[in-house]
Amino acid sequence: MSTLIKTTLFLIASIFCICCSKEEEKIEIIPMDEIITPELQKELGLNMPIYNGNTPPNVEGTYLCSPAYLTYSSIPGDEDYYGEEGGFMDFEISYTGQSSVDNKLKGKLQNVQDGERYGLFTSEGDTYIYGSNNNFTICDPMIKIKDDGKVVKELFIISGTKTDSGISNIHISLLMVDKPDDAVDIINVDDYRIFTDGDGLATKSVFSSTSKLSKSFSSREKFPNAILPDTQIFYHNN
Repeated sequence: MSTLIKTTLFLIASIFCICCSKEEEKIEIIPMDEIITPELQKELGLNMPIYNGNTPPNVEGTYLCSPAYLTYSSIPGDEDYYGEEGGFMDFEISYTGQSSVDNKLKGKLQNVQDGERYGLFTSEGDTYIYGSNNNFTICDPMIKIKDDGKVVKELFIISGTKTDSGISNIHISLLMVDKPDDAVDIINVDDYRIFTDGDGLATKSVFSSTSKLSKSFSSREKFPNAILPDTQIFYHNN
């Protein structure tokens, strides 16, 4: 066999191996339907945009949703707070490590009032981003360990349009996933609230470490019109 033929066969074999290797390394993106049921997507879609697709924009960075307005809730009585300025604390969200291969990323969220931060949530498990062009929806399972040691889990569903200035038309849905059986004051599993930014744009920010909210903290004294972060996210209003 000539040297030329041997070289040609070697190159063909090498290309075949590379193709096989790339095929084996291909990572499947988990579809949104496996995280949020189509029925829930349809229900949420009545009050917030839900963007599907596997080519979302890069949203790495920190954003401040202020003023935060409650625009929809599955909890009876919450309609009294719809669109009320100062009724809820603002949100600061931050995402890092976004992958263009499997569309995973990691997030943090905390409440903000007068420059102070409360109630840190962090991503637990896999967080995925979907969408196309500049529109996106993030499905982010988050966890918080409260001061009394109770663990509460929520699914944060965040949608919006990435712009040079931040995120426009942002919607933040907080869906209760799991809570302690004896936590009767916490909203029920499957209940949810949807918040938006009152001026239509969540601006770029810098994420600051939070001080853990203590039981002795009185928001009623310092912020008479504000609802505590735990109330905002977890608790019944009564």
